[in-house]
Amino acid sequence: MIDLTQAMGESAPLHPEAVHGYVRYGSTALVEKAMLGDQFAKLQAEKEGAAHRADVATKVFCLRGLPVVVPERDDFATKGLFLVCEVPLRLHVRNKQVGDERSGNIRQLHPCWANLADPWFLTKAGTLQKCRDLTEADQVVIRGDFLYFPDGGDTHLILNLAVPLDLAARIGQQPEKYTVDVVFDNVKPLPTVGWGYYRKDALEKNDWNAPKLFNWNLAGGANPGNVAAVPFFRPVNKPAPTHIHADLVALTFRERAGKAIASYSRKSAYGELQMPPDPAAAPPEVRPRPDIAAPKLPGARKFPLIRPKPRSRLKEMREKSGSR
Repeated sequence: MIDLTQAMGESAPLHPEAVHGYVRYGSTALVEKAMLGDQFAKLQAEKEGAAHRADVATKVFCLRGLPVVVPERDDFATKGLFLVCEVPLRLHVRNKQVGDERSGNIRQLHPCWANLADPWFLTKAGTLQKCRDLTEADQVVIRGDFLYFPDGGDTHLILNLAVPLDLAARIGQQPEKYTVDVVFDNVKPLPTVGWGYYRKDALEKNDWNAPKLFNWNLAGGANPGNVAAVPFFRPVNKPAPTHIHADLVALTFRERAGKAIASYSRKSAYGELQMPPDPAAAPPEVRPRPDIAAPKLPGARKFPLIRPKPRSRLKEMREKSGSR
């Protein structure tokens, strides 16, 4: 198993675009060649990175010590405790199958792929229009109109637990004392076929379960009255964006000191997985960074992770080269 942060030579938190560059090209020099070069350089970079991509796809990776957020909700008595952690790639969690193992306190485990920092709204003409900023998104919610979020390249992993009230209170009051370790495989840059836009209130109703809405549309979900505000809006004749996709192999929610509280493992041929040595014997507590502060939208209290991402070097290179 390979620690992705160490393999990239980066420090946490990893930016999704940095992960994309590593998985697709490997070296910084090749990333720059792809981002800043002409069309021939870009094609050459893709060719030179092919062996690296093939190698990455065969590996098992981990990210450990991911910080958790406890969303502001009022349904603990009926639904239990909700936790959210960010994973800097598009992580897939398969439906429960024979041989998978989950601790008894896991009620739900699913990804939200919506890019919450890029809100759109449904116009009177039945089309989607990008919000100028989060202030305009505020107004959309206040008016009672429909807000949408596009598919993104990272994941808010939702973990819903049945735990005693005293433990839930401790986690809610001091979330920095708890972390998530994730293990994943099949790491590949792939087109997100069938991508689209998630309606905010539909995500809330389904506990931010993006695959549920995504698959609803793929299956030809019912649309009573043929209303324009469908739960998942899939644009027509738009190219599919390429994201880094991966499959969840295992997850552990634990105290920062090490005691496991909940765990999941997918049936696989890997046997017992061992985390690679941690170079930091006593990692510092992860605290929110000022450049990714979390502005909230009215009505978004159940999921307070609507925020801009920190700028990445890859984005700056794209802007310099004039590509998008």
